[in-house]
Amino acid sequence: MYDLSIKNINILNRKGVKELKNLKVFISVIILCMSCSTVINKNFRQLDKGKTYTVLPFKNYTETPMAGHRVASVIEAVLASKGYVIVKAKEGNKIHPKADYIISGTVNEYGYKAGLEGKPVISISLYIYDTESNKLVYSGSISATGWSYESVSTLLQRVVDEVIR
Repeated sequence: MYDLSIKNINILNRKGVKELKNLKVFISVIILCMSCSTVINKNFRQLDKGKTYTVLPFKNYTETPMAGHRVASVIEAVLASKGYVIVKAKEGNKIHPKADYIISGTVNEYGYKAGLEGKPVISISLYIYDTESNKLVYSGSISATGWSYESVSTLLQRVVDEVIR
């Protein structure tokens, strides 16, 4: 009788270990998927290529110096590469008189996650204003986490390129 109960305990222990291994695999897959997530506003407004745009430096709410200027520079470069007409803001960030739209925003996160791999992360809010009516015509946000081999600027460029058509 004593041996029978030991066998039963061993069988139960093997089942429990197998279930625990399955649970560990499941949790690992979930964590892996979440660690590489990107949240992009897919309803980004299609911009009119016949209009002119001014990109102002974004407000920087991060610890990274000049992050707002970096984000604005990448957005401006992506717009120009896709055929949009860009006019530079005048000195002191005054709006160019030929600009039909102003693009501005905030940088909420721009850096690397703490940890062994230090993955790049970004989070920005984007606002597009009509200069004629001074009204907000679009607002959206972009947040992304990249791979450990990417730089923050590479992640930003890739995500902005996906958003702007």
